[in-house]
Amino acid sequence: MLKWINPDNNPFYPLPPDYPELSPEGQRQARVNACRLWTAKDKEPHEIAEAFAAGLRFFDMWYLHKDESEDFDPLFYDDDPLETPTFHYDILKQWAASPRNICIAPRGSAKSFLVRKACLMRMLTRPMYTILYATSTNDNARGTGQALKDQFQHNQRMHDDWNPEFPDNRLVPKRGEAPFGTELMQLRNGSWLRAISAESRQRGGRPRRYVLDDPEYDPKASTSMSLIRQYMDDLLFKVVLPMVMRAGCGVDWLATFVSRRHYAWHALQ
Repeated sequence: MLKWINPDNNPFYPLPPDYPELSPEGQRQARVNACRLWTAKDKEPHEIAEAFAAGLRFFDMWYLHKDESEDFDPLFYDDDPLETPTFHYDILKQWAASPRNICIAPRGSAKSFLVRKACLMRMLTRPMYTILYATSTNDNARGTGQALKDQFQHNQRMHDDWNPEFPDNRLVPKRGEAPFGTELMQLRNGSWLRAISAESRQRGGRPRRYVLDDPEYDPKASTSMSLIRQYMDDLLFKVVLPMVMRAGCGVDWLATFVSRRHYAWHALQ
């Protein structure tokens, strides 16, 4: 059962203030609870937003950062990570508080890492949480799918903390039990993610969250900006938004600021 944690006068938030005094099993349950705070049903949007950002900050530090003192390396980052930019937490709060989102960030600001972390936590913490992840190319989509699959299969801290929360004490399905590839992966709690190119055929899906990760890319230099903008217009209004009209569903679009000619800038106006 979820226990709401008040952030006031709590240096361990989103963990409980007595976290160091808990038993090993109590600490495991507290870590699980910290990551699940954003799923609370009876809180205001700003409280959910704060819980989501705080939960992902803890999730990142505990499950995805290397800890040499315990000989733990999840191999999530390709180099020692820098301090998380403050605007990442602003983006997370927006995602948690609103069903329709677009954010533009500069190049080299670890946007795809932010998307991957959020997908990992959402799928682990909320059963039946479904995500359709679309990006500019099939190669980029497969890269994200592989990064998530590696964590679900091999991250020992995830298995230690979350296996007891899943059916049959297993995060991932056995061979033949459910799809678990780089394009479509399903966890034992019913959550799934499909990672595709934004140009792929995709009508008919009904994900809980549609994640657009930098979809404005075209390798053909001859393609005019007007055609790209028309393509984005069709993608959003004929494909993406009709998929997420159910209550509790939404779209998170994270774009790169290239120029004011791009559709992302137009969409912000």
